[in-house]
Amino acid sequence: MEKWLQNIEKNNQTVVILEIGCGINPHSVRMNNGVMMSGEWKIPKIKNLIKTIRVNPNDEQEDSDTIHVNLGALQGINRLV
Repeated sequence: MEKWLQNIEKNNQTVVILEIGCGINPHSVRMNNGVMMSGEWKIPKIKNLIKTIRVNPNDEQEDSDTIHVNLGALQGINRLV
């Protein structure tokens, strides 16, 4: 993954993260400003992150870099495709 992220940065590409049902638990895989909120996974900062799309029927939070889709996972994915 680190090599892939390095190639993204080197080629001046951008990343959009699609979070599906991550909730707000501190041990989840949620990202904030390109950094994983839980340090457990040791994922490096994503420098070319342009947006995060969160598909979750609850826990909407104000964040200018996040698009919140207020639906369950199956409904949200079906709407995105």
